[in-house]
Amino acid sequence: VNVHHPQCTGHGGVVHNALYLQPCAPPVQPTPKNSREDAEARILLGDSLMMAGKVDLAIYHYNIALWLHPEYQSTAYIGLANCFVQKSDTMTAQHLYAEALRVQPSCVPAWCGIAGLYSRAGNTQRALLCYKEALTFQPECADAHRGLAQALKDMGRLEESAQ
Repeated sequence: VNVHHPQCTGHGGVVHNALYLQPCAPPVQPTPKNSREDAEARILLGDSLMMAGKVDLAIYHYNIALWLHPEYQSTAYIGLANCFVQKSDTMTAQHLYAEALRVQPSCVPAWCGIAGLYSRAGNTQRALLCYKEALTFQPECADAHRGLAQALKDMGRLEESAQ
């Protein structure tokens, strides 16, 4: 975060929400040679930080990865969405999962993420549809099978959930 950048500072140079909302662009553009590696490193760092409970810092690094290289957009959006799930901001998480699907419609983690949000909100029918959609792209996905079975069980369709 550039504390002298007008988007990052408020009165008296205090940083306001810039850490996780929008990272300030570095002063120089990345070269094509290193932007891919840098983006991948930011994704891995974001994953590690999120697992360590440093969600705001993870969000910052996912945003940098988005800026660095478009190839990692869906992965960065998934990471961001998972961070906002941890922050209990389901509206933002749903938007970010949808962005991942916009970039890559076959993104199984996005389908499972949205399904999980629907399931937690009590919308089992929509969760079921999302898990089924995930399985059309990756039939062996354990998370999608587990979520589908739970959704069927929640709907009282016990025989189907056992299959």
